[in-house]
Amino acid sequence: MPKNLNRLAEKLESFRQQLAGDEEAALALTPDEMNLAIAAYEPLKELRGTFRVIAAQDETLRIAISFPLNGKPRLARDGEPGWLASDPRFLIGTLVARPALSKQEIILRIDRIEVPGAVVPPEFIGQMSPYRISERYLTHPVIGPAMAALTQAGVEDGKLRLARVPGDSPADAISDADVDTASARFLTILGVAASLFLVFAGVVIFIGLRAKRTGNG
Repeated sequence: MPKNLNRLAEKLESFRQQLAGDEEAALALTPDEMNLAIAAYEPLKELRGTFRVIAAQDETLRIAISFPLNGKPRLARDGEPGWLASDPRFLIGTLVARPALSKQEIILRIDRIEVPGAVVPPEFIGQMSPYRISERYLTHPVIGPAMAALTQAGVEDGKLRLARVPGDSPADAISDADVDTASARFLTILGVAASLFLVFAGVVIFIGLRAKRTGNG
């Protein structure tokens, strides 16, 4: 793993340096590299056990998820504190989604959610999509400007590809109203604990600032 981690750290650092210049910048991450980043880097620790990239194919990412849902409230049992508690519930399955750009942030447009032995209704998926995976980083002094510099986000040749092409202006995938409404609906359905994709388009750039030191440690 150290050898693979060093290669990943070098790739992230190279992308960060490219974004600092004026030329074309591009980053392509395989599913294994994305999963390695989750396993190795501290900023991604909350994803462990909840999010694993299975494949990048056609124009979508296939992601194994175990998202905590808002559970059914219950009264505390004997010997427990006297406040209301909640039974844990999880959305476990495969998320099939397309990365896209909208208003200087990266979103996931969810095509479907595959759950063994069940059919997830389109209405439920419609409440979750688009998923504003990087909203929290818009005002970050490093991640925000880096995302704003991107002009392309998608899946290509079995990899997640992020790029900045000079002279290219990204077409917004959805309207402002759709983005704002989807954000509120998503939090209502999954709760705060489920907002955990942590954008590879944002977080990997932040990690790249300290990638070499982390990789060598």
